[in-house]
Amino acid sequence: NLVDSVLRFTPDGKKVLFSLRTLSSSAQNLWIMDAADGANAKRLTTHLGAAIRLYGVFVSPNAQQVFYDTDRSLTSESALNQSRLSQSVRNIWSVTAAGADATALTSLKESGVALKDLK
Repeated sequence: NLVDSVLRFTPDGKKVLFSLRTLSSSAQNLWIMDAADGANAKRLTTHLGAAIRLYGVFVSPNAQQVFYDTDRSLTSESALNQSRLSQSVRNIWSVTAAGADATALTSLKESGVALKDLK
């Protein structure tokens, strides 16, 4: 059973990105698959810990980079031990469309702080 899915098509319309969590997991993950038939589904993020949420998904014009807004902790904990920030604190992360190199692009640690530390 799937819940909390957010959809976004790549600019060429060939792929669809979606965030979801299953009833057996409290964390959302980002996936990509062929838009025409749903084939070649691949998970791009591995959030297995706390109830990590994805709030927005955006795709670069060349469809090689995916950006997402999440309350995932900024620490480099293992997927099983990841924690989440307060619901009011979110950061922008990027990952390649191949599912490699998830990187935090912002480093907010509390609400009410201006965006800073953009890489």
